[in-house]
Amino acid sequence: MSVDAQIEEVPRICEWVTNLALKAGMPQQEAYRVELAVDEVCTNIIEHGTGQLDRLAGCTSNTIEVRCQSNGVQFLTVIIDDCPPFNPLEQSDPDPVKPLDQRPENGGGWGVYFVKALMDQVQYEYRTPRNYLYMLKRI
Repeated sequence: MSVDAQIEEVPRICEWVTNLALKAGMPQQEAYRVELAVDEVCTNIIEHGTGQLDRLAGCTSNTIEVRCQSNGVQFLTVIIDDCPPFNPLEQSDPDPVKPLDQRPENGGGWGVYFVKALMDQVQYEYRTPRNYLYMLKRI
């Protein structure tokens, strides 16, 4: 699936991926975890990669491509964008036990933290000029 990098497209991406996960035999609860991860990643690409005001800020195209594949045991979701290279997995995880008043003001990093917790495996690769985020969930 390839869509315009617009926030309005995120529900459509999520529905498509969730339906494929369910058709692959994934239980509803696990498919919902995949949906949450896909929502977070696509939203981050749109808000941070393409920029909120200048939607083409450094990107070579204005699309998000999503690929899904299953072998009956695992469900792989790959999210691809043409924004500048950014490996979200290199970011430090926030400390969930740190008191709120001691956390950074921007509160960043929680989305990637949850994606890593929701999925069984997450990997990043940059192949010029595209970012690839691989998210694997056991069925």
